[in-house]
Amino acid sequence: MARGPRPTDESKLLVTHLPTDVETGVLVEMIEQLLADFGLRDVSILHREDREGAPTCSAVARMSSPEDVHRALTELEAPVVSGQPVMLKRVRISPNPYGPPVFREAADRAVFVSNISPKLFSTNARHILTDICAQHGGVERVFIRFHPDRPWLHSGKAIITMKTREEAETVMAALDGRAFAGDNLRVAKYGVRKAAPRTELSAAEGFG
Repeated sequence: MARGPRPTDESKLLVTHLPTDVETGVLVEMIEQLLADFGLRDVSILHREDREGAPTCSAVARMSSPEDVHRALTELEAPVVSGQPVMLKRVRISPNPYGPPVFREAADRAVFVSNISPKLFSTNARHILTDICAQHGGVERVFIRFHPDRPWLHSGKAIITMKTREEAETVMAALDGRAFAGDNLRVAKYGVRKAAPRTELSAAEGFG
């Protein structure tokens, strides 16, 4: 069965191909000027690296309404920021509101952390885990399903994506079994599951 288009956040606009050598505050001001007539509410700047490690810069602009997004897309035909042509797109989100735990190309750099103390599952849990793993390398992404209003849903698990495979291995070696907030962390390579031992049953045992 053919899949339909992914849902979009109708009130957000993605600005890509921004210059990487301009200060964040200056970029925000330039985007505010660019979208001043289209109901702009706020701007978030995103600094990342592409698959080759080259720096990239983009922004998410939150508009007042989906109509403002549509007007910006149709009326700004060749937008420019700091002398550099940029692209405007609708923000696409995953059908899963939390996004994928690990992007496919980063699976070999991800580690699975379990047995995390419930004490850590608060609104700053992601920052706490980032600080822990940052002691052993560059942290690219921390995935946690967090429900501020439903703490009983927390499973004590998280997935951390590091910037290199070596750093992921360092995190596994350093944190596995480490006592933290009253519990011992368990850290393993992402995607690896230990199979439960199989028990061979004879016909008599199986149907007796």
